[in-house]
Amino acid sequence: MKSIVAQEIAKMGGAVPFAFEVTFADGTTYRNRDEPARFALRFRNRAAEWSTAAFGHVGMIESYIEGGIDVEGDLNAAFEAGLNGGVSSGVMVNHRNRWHEFRRSNATWEQAKENARVHYGLGADFYRLWLDDPYMMYTCGYWAEGTTSLEQAQINKIEHVCRKVRLAKGESVVDIGINTRNLNFVYIILIAQTALILGRVSVEFIRSWILLHISTRINISILTDFLIKLMKLPMSFFDTKMTGDIMQRMNDQKNIQSFLTGSTLSTVFSMFNLLVFSVVLAYYNIGVFFVFAVSSALYIGWIVLFLKRRRALNYKSFEVSAKNQSSIVQLIGGMRKADRQLILGWKHCVTSAMCTSI
Repeated sequence: MKSIVAQEIAKMGGAVPFAFEVTFADGTTYRNRDEPARFALRFRNRAAEWSTAAFGHVGMIESYIEGGIDVEGDLNAAFEAGLNGGVSSGVMVNHRNRWHEFRRSNATWEQAKENARVHYGLGADFYRLWLDDPYMMYTCGYWAEGTTSLEQAQINKIEHVCRKVRLAKGESVVDIGINTRNLNFVYIILIAQTALILGRVSVEFIRSWILLHISTRINISILTDFLIKLMKLPMSFFDTKMTGDIMQRMNDQKNIQSFLTGSTLSTVFSMFNLLVFSVVLAYYNIGVFFVFAVSSALYIGWIVLFLKRRRALNYKSFEVSAKNQSSIVQLIGGMRKADRQLILGWKHCVTSAMCTSI
């Protein structure tokens, strides 16, 4: 086994640009350059050599942790030599990894919990020795320009990730399934997301169907009642009313339909949300509730303040639209003998309608 280790050490010695010395368990030494060594590595027993021969640099690091290898001198240079020296990972590393995966895989929920407990459940006192405090993040930090501490680097990372995923206030990120490779948890999340999407689409479809059914019935009912009432009026009524006035009243049924099927429902839901949020805010913070209540009252007062102006604009808009309808009827009725005066009259009505809308 020493020959295998010696070959790996010699390969590492030819790849690094500085000198180092290795002492094997039998007392023999190796030096890659005839100059002062940056570090000296010593195998204390045969087991460390066997581990290095079987598992390469992984076995060498494990032997150093277990005390089978000593390093004297520049430890950074030793790690640099190991990383850049081309030392193989050993013939047994892949087999050992496959065996470990077979025995400790996260394929089952129970084993995944056990692996997480063994790996992460070591207590806060242990992690506080070498992680940032208080977050104790178990991943690398983000060392932006001007960062001088591990704590600040971890805060930078959290803020960077939150910006990347566009995380809004009050939202959370769930990474349990990905972190522990728990496919069952991921499947549950996907099924829940699919159920939410299907439920939302179904509710929207049912809501649209109900609104279409209600709006159609309301539309027919309003028009029918209007025509029945119109037919009961005396002929003198039609002598004083323009044709466009009657046509515009028939078109206004769309506004009534929109109010009954859209605006009314939105108002009811808004009032319900206002009540619920008021109770929640009053429970958590009376000061915020007071600001919310005053703002809502000012908003409602602002709307009520312009109701009279809105009513006047609606009457004027109706009058202009009625004249526009009458002009179109006159223009179509006198098409065979149409003159420029009719066209100018219609253009004037359209211009007035646009000014009223503005």
